[in-house]
Amino acid sequence: MTNTSLLTTTQLLIRIRAFQHQCWKQGNPISIESLLQAHPQLEEDEDSLLELIYGEFCVRESLGEQPASEEYCQRFPSVAERLERLLEVHRALDSGMPSFASVQQTVQVSDDCSVAISPEATTAIHHQSTREERKTGQSPATLGRFGDYHLLHEIDRGGMGVVYKARQVQTKRIVALKMILAGKFATKKELKRFYSEAEAAAKLDHPNIVPIYEIGEHDGHPFFTMAYVDGQNLASRLRQGPLAQREAAAMVREISRAIRYAHQEGVVHRDLKPANILLTKTGQTRITDFGLAKQIGDQNELTVTGDIVGTPSYMSPEQINGNSAAVGVQSDVYSLGAILYCLLTGRPPFQAATILETFTQLTQAEPVPPRQLVPTVSPDLETVCLKCLPVANSEPSELKPMEMTS
Repeated sequence: MTNTSLLTTTQLLIRIRAFQHQCWKQGNPISIESLLQAHPQLEEDEDSLLELIYGEFCVRESLGEQPASEEYCQRFPSVAERLERLLEVHRALDSGMPSFASVQQTVQVSDDCSVAISPEATTAIHHQSTREERKTGQSPATLGRFGDYHLLHEIDRGGMGVVYKARQVQTKRIVALKMILAGKFATKKELKRFYSEAEAAAKLDHPNIVPIYEIGEHDGHPFFTMAYVDGQNLASRLRQGPLAQREAAAMVREISRAIRYAHQEGVVHRDLKPANILLTKTGQTRITDFGLAKQIGDQNELTVTGDIVGTPSYMSPEQINGNSAAVGVQSDVYSLGAILYCLLTGRPPFQAATILETFTQLTQAEPVPPRQLVPTVSPDLETVCLKCLPVANSEPSELKPMEMTS
């Protein structure tokens, strides 16, 4: 178990709330009691305990449940009086105003998922549509005609968007169509991030980057279409085990060239990971999901200092620390090194049972050299890999994507 004692109570609560929220959203409910057992200092702080209780209450409501305040008062009698008052206010707001989300952060904690944690962990009220409206407004109710497209089946969905395999009626072309889950009820920030992803990818024209075909809106649902890749992603491939060294080197070389090109065009991906690398039937790599991309020099960035964006096991130290200004080209290089590490060993350089432990490892530990895990790894590949993964608080790697292609 890694040490989280260096975190302040507020920092710990931010991360626990994020972990709690995503576990429920992913269909893996985690009880408050188990969280308190792992982090007993939160139980000693009444405000922190109330935050955890309220977090679970609200995420259950967002999933369509109707949790009873009596249940929580019985489970946590020490804060029953304060909790009842809190939930009375909650019910009053929810019945007389548009609904609100209690957790501002959107966090996914597996290697296939992304993290975007806002530093303000306190309850945040968002004056949006009612819960029922957002639920029905998320995506077309049934598959079928969607403007000039026929939606064939769902490919994937994440915290903000859903992707369908679709056929364009006019051209009869098969595409991947992405839309916002909240549809016409999306917030301004959701819309801005969605269009930012589309625009960042649309400006890139490279054989190893999934191209964007169209950006539009139908019946209040913003969408964009991109090339449909008939194959699996790299994360699925890695479930079979590490790659042969020659194949791993060739794959990272291909990805590096594409990322080098993106950087030259002023785009930093910020969420490079195996799940965002698609593999064609012929084995070609295609980079996708620019949802967290940063335009170099953009003064109107969607994240601010303190925001944590990326995927835990593939995030650079500056991303973990929420240092938005420092996140740049070298952050992608770090992620490339983490991908190479995973290709060679079958696991990312830092991976723990929880997001908290992964964060702690990444900011306090050095990665185990790949050859200690797989002795047959080439010393040269190990050197390149570790050069991309500087220890936290050390100077960022000066390695450029082009150097990984040599």
